[in-house]
Amino acid sequence: MPEYVPIEDFINPDLDQSSLPIRPYPPGKSRFYINLYPDTLSFEDTVSGEESFTRTVLMQNTGLDNIVIEDIILVGDFELVTTKPLKLKIGETMGIELKFTPNKVGVITGGMYIDAKRAEGERFVSLTGSGIED
Repeated sequence: MPEYVPIEDFINPDLDQSSLPIRPYPPGKSRFYINLYPDTLSFEDTVSGEESFTRTVLMQNTGLDNIVIEDIILVGDFELVTTKPLKLKIGETMGIELKFTPNKVGVITGGMYIDAKRAEGERFVSLTGSGIED
């Protein structure tokens, strides 16, 4: 019996012209990829201790598979209004609504981080707002 020889010794998978793809997705494309818009978000001046109007960040799945959102983490005096999405289907866009509730007077900075484990792309939005006196 002849010795085993791996198929890679006979063909280059990147040049395969057969009808069955070697990869589940095209080269140069990511299986899990998200985009966030905008990448910075400013809230209007808000009285300290009160809530601002909600603002929306758009999240789009531009990858080639569904994305599971593990968590949405906020830093600073910003709160998540939207219930946490669990899945973002291929090509789907969803809005993430946030509000600003300053605990002090002055400029407050923070951010929103999307924990999507294996997803590539933008996963952080910079947030700013100003707390003012009543």
